[in-house]
Amino acid sequence: MVQRLFIRTDDIVRMDGCSSGHASRKINQVRLCLGKSKKKPVTISEYCQYWEINPDTAEKFLFQPQNNDQL
Repeated sequence: MVQRLFIRTDDIVRMDGCSSGHASRKINQVRLCLGKSKKKPVTISEYCQYWEINPDTAEKFLFQPQNNDQL
């Protein structure tokens, strides 16, 4: 299992159940708050701190194997 440093929109969609557009806006909101440009990625830690999510819980959720039985 490969763990990543940066959060992606599909991670937020999995955690939050929102659309990819809304997930993108949430990442941009964190970037704006941190003063990062659009080209700079947001770390999982930064995202969790901003949204007050326990990073350990988020990482366990993000890095657990996906259930691909939804055919």
